[in-house]
Amino acid sequence: MLQVDLLWVYAIGAMFATAAAKQLRRLEAEKEKVREVLMWPAPFGNVYFALLLLYLSVIFVPEAVWLTWNFPQWETMHVWSSLEEIPTHLVTLFIVGDVVIAVLGYWVAYRLIAKGREFWAHLQWVAGYFAFFLVLLHGWDGLAWQRFTWDSTVVFPLKMPVSTVMILLAVGEAAAALRPVLVSWWLYSLWIPGKTMAVSFATSNVAVTLYAMAAPTIAPLLVGGYIALRDGHVKTGMGEREASSLSVRGVLTYLLGVLAAFILAGVTTAVSNLVTGMTWYFLWVSVGEVATLASTVTTKVAPLPVGFAAVPE
Repeated sequence: MLQVDLLWVYAIGAMFATAAAKQLRRLEAEKEKVREVLMWPAPFGNVYFALLLLYLSVIFVPEAVWLTWNFPQWETMHVWSSLEEIPTHLVTLFIVGDVVIAVLGYWVAYRLIAKGREFWAHLQWVAGYFAFFLVLLHGWDGLAWQRFTWDSTVVFPLKMPVSTVMILLAVGEAAAALRPVLVSWWLYSLWIPGKTMAVSFATSNVAVTLYAMAAPTIAPLLVGGYIALRDGHVKTGMGEREASSLSVRGVLTYLLGVLAAFILAGVTTAVSNLVTGMTWYFLWVSVGEVATLASTVTTKVAPLPVGFAAVPE
């Protein structure tokens, strides 16, 4: 989804930096030499930053474009109902933002690593994943999880926008009879609050696409993280076997951090929806009590004589 990708890439950028923390610290110590050789400042004149850009340009951004083109409603969190409606400049800004914010996450983590604040550097990707999951589950109204689990293409599988189909059906009595049916069908496919496919979403067109994208999206992060961690340990004089074992544990730590961020975002969403639901419930009860009281007063007062409440002269 375009909105959550901006938060995800910040976390990814920070993860690239923290996985190579040992190497980046050494580069920072030799930054003048790096600048002379590569003509780039130390944060960006290294293979780890180049790999981040390669990952974004070859894997992440193309996947975002694919999802936007094939599932525009889902990819925009159902803000827009067709590809025709999405402003071109907004899509461009989102795609450019994916790269810019990933670089920002990498740079912030790098600066913290250079200052010896590795805890805060790691906190960047944890916070990024928490924000990512929070927007994915909660969103701006507590209903993002419903948006995520609704695939309009399952209900309305036509690839052509309704406006185009309408033009094709503009002539003939049969077309005139079919138009309201087609429009009703399309309208039913649109997401509205309360709509969710729940577990059925697991077999939807969007879900199948996400399954296919999972390996090329996640595997480079896991393998790249392992290699960066291992190389960092080896360069400090650690043996290959010990470095490999420690790197596996490091990758598992990243996975646990992502899981913790997901659980925290889920709990936050549940609590928020519970509080919001209780607020609306008590508000509804209060309105009902006021209405009942008003009705009772009206019932009692209505039968009284017109001059009952008049003050005697």
